[in-house]
Amino acid sequence: MKQKYRKFLLQRRLAGMKRKQLNKKISVLDAMHYIASALDAIFPETIVNCFRHCGFNRSGACSTSEAAVPVDDEPEFGNLELPVSFADYVGANDDVAVCNAVSLDDIIDTLRPDTAGTSDEEEMDDTA
Repeated sequence: MKQKYRKFLLQRRLAGMKRKQLNKKISVLDAMHYIASALDAIFPETIVNCFRHCGFNRSGACSTSEAAVPVDDEPEFGNLELPVSFADYVGANDDVAVCNAVSLDDIIDTLRPDTAGTSDEEEMDDTA
């Protein structure tokens, strides 16, 4: 979903560049529309496979192979302390790559039709 959301942001930026309007701000409403569009673009089979991968099944029957886990009446979550600040905790995934880094030239090359009629392999053979 993150990848599709970022795709919408990139498309908006490219459309703005074509119109020569470089507005770097997006509204909350625009972000909500991008999120809704990204959710709509997810196939139902993908969601089913994710649940299946996590161990959920359609029959609703519980797996009896696992031993019953005793439930504590008073969980001790209140005693837990985070070894990092809240800002560090929230920003923990800031450096995680969610898709390949693509340069602007690569994007333009994929959108531009091949006018020479040759493939990359033929061009590499010519240079060797």
